[in-house]
Amino acid sequence: MDHSTLRESLEGLSDCRRQLELDSTSDGRE
Repeated sequence: MDHSTLRESLEGLSDCRRQLELDSTSDGRE
């Protein structure tokens, strides 16, 4: 597997997970 491709997918996963955490945090506050 290409390292750049793997790194890109990893960054995309972390970004998606961060967005989920932000959504759940805002939901919990309100």
